[in-house]
This record gives sequence, C-alpha cells and structure tokens, in this order.
Amino acid sequence: MAAYVEKFGATVNVTFSAIVKEINAFPDPNNASNYYASFYDNKNYIVPEGCEVFALNMNEGDDAFTMERLWTEGDIMAANSAVIMRAHSNKISLTETNDDATPTESYTSVLSGTVSGITCDEANTAYYVLSGQSTDGVLVGVGFYRYVGSTIPANKAEWCEVQRTRSSC
Repeated sequence: MAAYVEKFGATVNVTFSAIVKEINAFPDPNNASNYYASFYDNKNYIVPEGCEVFALNMNEGDDAFTMERLWTEGDIMAANSAVIMRAHSNKISLTETNDDATPTESYTSVLSGTVSGITCDEANTAYYVLSGQSTDGVLVGVGFYRYVGSTIPANKAEWCEVQRTRSSC
C-alpha cells in the first residue's frame, strides 16, 4: 500500500506494510486437502483465500463437538475471537486490518485464548489444545488433546475444563 504526501514542495512516496501472521496448521489425515489450526488475537484479520473460520461448541449430554462457520475467505474476522480455522495449506497467512469485522449471527464458543500465552498452573483445571495425534509416527487424527506443558503459546485458542474431584462430586 503506498501513499503520496506533499510537504514543503516535495512529494514523498510513503509505503505502509500490512502486518501478516503465519499460522501453522495440522493436516487432516482423513482428507488430504484440509488443514486445521486454532487462533486467537485482539486484532481484526482478513480471512485468506480457501480458508473458513469456525466457533467450537460442545453438545450437552454426549460430549461431542460441533463447529459453526463464522467467516469465509475475504471476510474480516473479528478481534478477540477464539476460533478453529480450516484451510488448504499447512501455513495460513492472516493479514491484519483496521476494517470493521464482517457481521455474524450471535454465537457461543467453548474456546478462549490470550495474546500473551496461558500459564497452566490452576489446580484441578485441564487445558485442551488443537493438536495432531500420531501412532508410530503417522498422523491419525486432529482434535483437542489435553495440554501437558506449562504454558500454552500466544495466539492459540484453547478449551479449559475444571476437573471434578471426589470431594466435589
């Protein structure tokens, strides 16, 4: 993006660079053309070509997840949205924008996130992150798996669940 500014009788070419975030995505072992990633940020981004963005919810009673599509390519993804992204490449390039987010219907999601990362130190709390599951070095599934590290990286959407103890049942 370029702008021309005239000041003191001279014209100056000023170039503004868009801020782009590169997101790594996991391949879907059941469909080689799909890749999945989770994402969270406090800025608006343009959804890239071939990408769809979803909220994640859990069905009451059967513990099954459902995905609700929020945005598709060319839409503006709203800031502060913890989402799942489906793309056709293992790298998803998100371009930051100051444009208003594309309106969506009201939605809920079990996901949350932070721009600085999450320290996993709360007692009786389990954190789940989108990850690939491997068997003998072969990717066999993509889903939410319990996080065993101490800090979930920045800009990752996660699902948190308070675990019941015998005394709280």
